[in-house]
Formats: sequence, C-alpha cells, structure tokens
Amino acid sequence: MAWLHDALNQLTGDVRTGAADYSYPYTYDGVGNRLSKESRVNRLLLTLPLLVVLLSGCPSREAATPVPKPSAEPQKAAVSEATPTYACARVSGEITVDGSLDEAAWQAAEVVGPFVQWQGEPAKSKTTARLLWDDANLYVAFECEDSDIQGAMKERDESLWEENEVVELFADAGHDGGCYLEFEVNPLNTVVDLVIPQAGAPGPIEAKKMWDAEGMETAVQVERPGESDGSWTVEMGIPLICFLEAPNTPPRPGDYWRINLYRVDAVSDQVEYQAWSPTNTDEPAFHVPDRFGVLRFEGEGGGEAGKS
Repeated sequence: MAWLHDALNQLTGDVRTGAADYSYPYTYDGVGNRLSKESRVNRLLLTLPLLVVLLSGCPSREAATPVPKPSAEPQKAAVSEATPTYACARVSGEITVDGSLDEAAWQAAEVVGPFVQWQGEPAKSKTTARLLWDDANLYVAFECEDSDIQGAMKERDESLWEENEVVELFADAGHDGGCYLEFEVNPLNTVVDLVIPQAGAPGPIEAKKMWDAEGMETAVQVERPGESDGSWTVEMGIPLICFLEAPNTPPRPGDYWRINLYRVDAVSDQVEYQAWSPTNTDEPAFHVPDRFGVLRFEGEGGGEAGKS
C-alpha cells in the first residue's frame, strides 16, 4: 500500500514526474507538471471515499452470481497466448457522450466481439464493444441486440446485477490482479460504480458504493423497431483520474491495463452471462482477474482488436 502512504503525504510533498515507480493522479497532472498544494488537496479529497473502502477491507460485491474464493495474497494477473488483447486508439477530436457513436473515431475503432458466454460458448444475443482514449478520458461503447429490453432501477448505485439487464466494465489499471474498478449501466442509463480491492473477499456492498467516479458521463440509446428485434447502445466517458493504480495518467502509448467487458441479458425466464474474455468458471462468475483481457494504449490512429 505504498501508494496510500504517498496519497497521505502529497499535501506538502515535493514529488516530480519520474521520482516514483508509479505516477498517481493526486501527485501529477499527467503531463509532467508538479501539482500545487491546492490541487493536491482537491485531488486527495476526491479520493477519500476510495481510501475508506480500501481501508475497510471489503473488496468484492455480493452479486447474484458466485465469485471465486480469494487467495491469501493477490496474484499477478497472468497474460498468456489465450488472453485477448485490444489495441485502444487515441483520439484528438472531441467525443460527445450521447450514445449515438456517430463520430468518425468510433466508426474507425476496431470492434470487440461478438461476446461469448462465460464458458466460451456462442451467445444468443449479439453484443459488441469499442474503446478509445484521450488525455482526459477512457471511452467505452457497448452495442447490444435485444429481443426483450428490460430495466426498472433508476437510482445511482442500485444493484443493477440483480435485474439481469446490464453491461459492465471491470478495469485493473495496475494489471496486478488486485484492486480493480467496476462500472455498470442498464438500458435506463442507471449507473453503479464500485471499487473492488480484491476479488472474492467478503465485505458489505455499501462500503464499495461509497466511491463515485467523479466526472463520469454515460448515455444510452434504445431502439425498438419491432417487438423482437430491439437494441440498445451504451456510451461511457470515464475520467482517467479515476484509475488511481494506472502507471501513467494519461497513459503513454504502449502502456497496458487488464480489463474485461461483460453483459448480463435476461430473456423471458433465462439469463445469459456474456464476456469478451470468457471466465471459464463452473458457474457464472465475472470477478476473475486472471481472465481479464489486455487493453493496450496506442498512439493516435492506432488500434486493432485482438481475438480470443
């Protein structure tokens, strides 16, 4: 927890880019400029809910589906030839988070998917995703074919996974198999964001909900041309400052994170658990950091989706 010690000492510290192994957002502005005392105070205040969650020792949500049992120590998330990779292109133009994906950058972005079921079998409902980044945000888009679009929860941080109609991003910016962030959006554009210090460890859900991704934008477009051929599109813009474990903010070309992209789709009395990188567990489970794919940050105009 060296970064936690750093966080509590940056109010008056004299830390410059390159002085530590990791450049945390509450220390640097992301382009090599040392933050003023006032800026460090403001950024530390933004992280206080996250610090409370981490110190509470309650990393994993009690979801409707089982999660793997935690090991005694977090393990390095292994990357193998079977690990899918997505080369995420950097954009210089403006991205408007409105759910329409009509910018040229989105049209040029490589497509992730279609998703498969958690054990690798083909999914019944088609789901794809795309990702982009700039100096301020990570952008994520999901496109979901859906014959039975549902959703009733409208309040921030409601337990969307209980409705079984949601898309999810899990992001381990430190790519160490330990702490990661979870973002979920349903067809009503309801958001839940959680911090998961370690997969599978027990703990109250309310503590994990204390953290909010300040500045995060989301939008949803729902299409229902017929009774059985609808779709919904989710667009997210997540400030890079939210990813405290990232080695660089903003990322440098060549940096990588571990992420996974999921969808839970309810059709009649059946539920389908989909993933970009299948978790290959006996029962549906998403909290499996070893099966997260690789998100590799590319320079402007780069980007090619790897295949599992």
